[in-house]
Amino acid sequence: MVVPRLLAGVAVVYVLFFFYMVYRLERVRPQTLEWVERRRKPAFELSRAGALASSDILPVLLITAAYAAATFLNLGNMVSPQSFHRFEQGDAPIVIELKEPAKIEKIFYFTGLHHGSGQRAYRLDFSADGAAWRSGIKLEWNSYLERYVEVAAEGLPQEYSRTFRWDALNLVADTMGDTRFLRISAVYVPLELGEMSIFVRDTANGGQRVLSAADLVYPENAAGLFDEPEAVPARYDVLNSTHFDEIYHARTAYEHLRGIYPYEKTHPPLGKLITAAGIALFGMTPFGWRFMPALFGVLMVPLLYILLKWMFGKTRVAVCGTLLFAFDFMHFVQTRISTIDVYAVFFILCMYLFMYRYITSGPDAPFWKAAPPLILAGLSFGIGAAAKWVCIYAGAGLLALFCVYLVRRARYYRRMERSFLPFFLGTLLVALFSFIIIPGVIYVACYIPYAAARTPLTLTGGLGDIPAFIRSVWEECFQNQSYMYHYHSGLEATHDYAARWYEWLFDWKPIMYYWNPIREAGTRGSLWAFTNPLVTWAGLGALAFCGYGLYKRRSHTALFILIGYLSQLLPWIPISRITFPYHYFPSMLFLCIALACLFDRIVERDPVRGTRQMVIFTVAATALFVLFYPSLTGTQVPEWYPKYLLRWLSHKNWLM
Repeated sequence: MVVPRLLAGVAVVYVLFFFYMVYRLERVRPQTLEWVERRRKPAFELSRAGALASSDILPVLLITAAYAAATFLNLGNMVSPQSFHRFEQGDAPIVIELKEPAKIEKIFYFTGLHHGSGQRAYRLDFSADGAAWRSGIKLEWNSYLERYVEVAAEGLPQEYSRTFRWDALNLVADTMGDTRFLRISAVYVPLELGEMSIFVRDTANGGQRVLSAADLVYPENAAGLFDEPEAVPARYDVLNSTHFDEIYHARTAYEHLRGIYPYEKTHPPLGKLITAAGIALFGMTPFGWRFMPALFGVLMVPLLYILLKWMFGKTRVAVCGTLLFAFDFMHFVQTRISTIDVYAVFFILCMYLFMYRYITSGPDAPFWKAAPPLILAGLSFGIGAAAKWVCIYAGAGLLALFCVYLVRRARYYRRMERSFLPFFLGTLLVALFSFIIIPGVIYVACYIPYAAARTPLTLTGGLGDIPAFIRSVWEECFQNQSYMYHYHSGLEATHDYAARWYEWLFDWKPIMYYWNPIREAGTRGSLWAFTNPLVTWAGLGALAFCGYGLYKRRSHTALFILIGYLSQLLPWIPISRITFPYHYFPSMLFLCIALACLFDRIVERDPVRGTRQMVIFTVAATALFVLFYPSLTGTQVPEWYPKYLLRWLSHKNWLM
């Protein structure tokens, strides 16, 4: 374990050296003209440092293309079972006959909607003659005896965490003997099962073989269990099954498409509705349910570039700042799985992009020119809040920036001896429309699928059905707000990978999304969510630099960054329920902007040495992305790789 600790130490030393170089570039000798100028606090001013130019097209396209290639590469299988056998109340058990008796060693199956309870959703019985039935036998780890023991395998599990994923039941074939008949029935209904593969011992070749549909006799209504053999993978892995919160969000998106009342209601609906668009395009496949999050992750890249160019006016600073965020570990991992966090961060970025455009419109900008960015900021707020409540925290930051802008504009009008009241009243009306009415309409409208699943709008009674349906939409919305609040405020669950806000700051405790227990030829695969250590640690220093800039120079850029960062972090501090490292994802956006602000400063101070330090830091952060890539994608690698290169910190859960 010496090597990974040494690498972590090297990273810490480099961060300290980087800030030493920043200090040297920032230092000013006393009594010089520059020292005198810097002691004068300039007037607080808001302006755009630069605008997009034709020279920006190539770098933003290259960064976006590189990130898109990394994101969509091995995003997920595009083939997965699409037809399901539905088990309903009163259905007779399905009896499957093997044309030749065999020793069944494994049953591989793909689960669908709904779930059972405990360890058994389907009952399995085996028979040699179709008359005498017995349970299967499997090996199960006994923690008390610290060894595997043979236990009854009475059924197949399909718990809430096992939907739309491949699972296997490994049987002790020698103990069970030859099997000719297999009987399956649902213990809980309704249940949907997508595909089954029966593996039997291949005595001739000394291994296993899969029985094809031609080797089986089964009822016509059970054809959906064996009609897509081309969709059956070799084993369960990250590319062919749901993992982590995909078991909720991908499933709910699919339920919306099918008009089924959703299982997961702990977040607003819009994020799942956006995900459903990808499923509609590519089917209920891993690629389908991950397509829209990945697309939104790619779209963040040019948007951040635009914001950085507006803020700092330097192409090289915008390039480096965008690269830091594009290849930050959290951004990469969270946008490659089907969760709703990516939509929240995307619309938070849009909110601050348009708000920056608004507050830098200039004090002389006419009302009609200043209003559109404010309306777009409100629209982004409304869409984001309808995807996840964390966007409401960002709304508080927007309110603070909006108030700063109004105060600045009021002072300008007073100096010009002009009335501020007409502009203020018009702006207030636009703000109420943009941040209250539009978001309210969007938020309530997102509950149409909930109401439609309960009481579909048929118009059998003519237009008179519409008011009743609208009332149903409102009731669903109101009831769900109460449910979400009580769920999150009363959550008392525990989790091995839970982390408090102060652990996020130092990348102390990552969270594991996927682990492949099958160690093939000395390899293993796992998928973790955490932040790039170099960006995280140096980002804290960059925030301190912003605080210094706000105090010493009244920097409007520093204020913008600090408000954005703190509005996302501070609300989590008093929360007592369990939290996870991915809750820091929105804050990472502002850490990267803070680092870009620091880059801009050192480049201003010394274009040659400042640019050199900025490029070295960006290359080092990108190199860490390459180093940790296997643990960010679940790629199978030799066991020594994570053990001797990636376990940087001492916490027991750090890439174990």
